[in-house]
Amino acid sequence: MLDEIIDHDEWNYTVKKTPKAPKIRYPEIHGLLEFDGVRNPSARSATSHRISMTFRTEANDWKPKVGMCESAAEFAVALEVLTSPETYDLRFQSHSVKFVDELGRNRTYTHVLLVTGRTGFRRLIFVRNEESLSKPKTWREIRAIVAATPRRIADDMIVVSACAYRKTTSRQRSKHGQPSPQLMFDCRRPFSGRPAPDVCSPFSRSIPK
Repeated sequence: MLDEIIDHDEWNYTVKKTPKAPKIRYPEIHGLLEFDGVRNPSARSATSHRISMTFRTEANDWKPKVGMCESAAEFAVALEVLTSPETYDLRFQSHSVKFVDELGRNRTYTHVLLVTGRTGFRRLIFVRNEESLSKPKTWREIRAIVAATPRRIADDMIVVSACAYRKTTSRQRSKHGQPSPQLMFDCRRPFSGRPAPDVCSPFSRSIPK
């Protein structure tokens, strides 16, 4: 037997496992407000597009601020919210809540988008793909998240279908040259007794009881 070391690629034909890349952490950038989310979603992924952006809202005196999205769908929804004249503020990864799933396991979920309207109405937006939303298990999890969310955080929460959203906004952009501003206030599951605007769009679903 030859006394030699055989290179990994000569005997193992599977893809060599490499160490997981660390999350992207931005240093302080002159002129930009820092990302203030409770969770950094910028870890590398082979299945979703992690996107960082800068944006401005009236709440921050129109100063540019760093925002982070865990998927292209979340990024598209965030852009839609920012085009609405009714938007006063937008926060990314704003709050984490703990809940118990149907198997009795302790879980943590971080709300990805929190939008505040000019009326002061605060709305959480839950973004998920159509395949996941077609499963009853997902809706049971959503109801558990709603139940675990303190009423002080927001006035309601809507669920956005990423697939339907992309199709609808794509048609609207092609037809009108700009997105619809109606996403922000939609069919809702209220957390409090505060009234929400009576505007509905086809992008979202109300949360089943």
